[in-house]
Amino acid sequence: MKTRTAFLSDSTHKIVFHYTPKHSSWLNEIEIWFSILVRKLLS
Repeated sequence: MKTRTAFLSDSTHKIVFHYTPKHSSWLNEIEIWFSILVRKLLS
C-alpha cells in the first residue's frame, strides 16, 4: 500500500489517473451526439 501511495502522489511520472463514475458514461453519448449535430450544422 505504501508503494502505491508513493507512486500516485509522485508528480514526476507521466501517468495521470482520473476517476470517472459509472453513472457518467451517458455523458459520452451526449458529447458524441452534440459533436455530430454541430458538424451537420456547420457544413
